[in-house]
Amino acid sequence: LGYAKQQLGEAVAGHGRCGRALDLLREVSDRSEQAGLLARLGDAYRTVGEHARARATWRQSLAILDELHDPGAEEVRSRLTGQALPSVS
Repeated sequence: LGYAKQQLGEAVAGHGRCGRALDLLREVSDRSEQAGLLARLGDAYRTVGEHARARATWRQSLAILDELHDPGAEEVRSRLTGQALPSVS
């Protein structure tokens, strides 16, 4: 829901909802979903021009994905190197 709100131009509301969702995912220890949400939250930060926050959030996502040996790590890594535009996950 947070990501959808961000896509509709309600970035502030979207960030808040993503933050609450992230807290819940941490509570239930769903690392894969945490990484995906962090990647999308990084995309939202980039959209509103918060590039430093986007990079920090993508780094958090990448750390989890690398830990899980998830192939999605390459997509997040490409966001950090600026070689690809983020896709909608």
